[in-house]
Amino acid sequence: MLALFVDIGRPDRFYHPVIYWNVHSVLWEITLCVIFYTTVLFMEFTPIIIDSTPLKRYRLARSLGHLLHRIMPVVALIGMGLSLLHQSSLGATYGILTARPVWYSPSAPVLFILSR
Repeated sequence: MLALFVDIGRPDRFYHPVIYWNVHSVLWEITLCVIFYTTVLFMEFTPIIIDSTPLKRYRLARSLGHLLHRIMPVVALIGMGLSLLHQSSLGATYGILTARPVWYSPSAPVLFILSR
């Protein structure tokens, strides 16, 4: 998430995709998937933090950890869906690139795979 924060070019405008929706942009959908997937990862990691720190002494924190642990199969399925949406949208950007010959080169898909 930190790498994406720096990579967007204008880190002072990190909140713009959430407030100013551009539903016609593939990159907006990718951004939302990354935001939601990061939330899923945080939810998956929270019970571990609660159980391995002094937070386990607090009853509310323990009950939150147990609740998150109970709903984790559903959260994992949501995370899998978000990951698939993110990857399919990245693939859709190639369709946009081929429509703009100035940006497209035949090596673009290979460069995408190699840069990962």
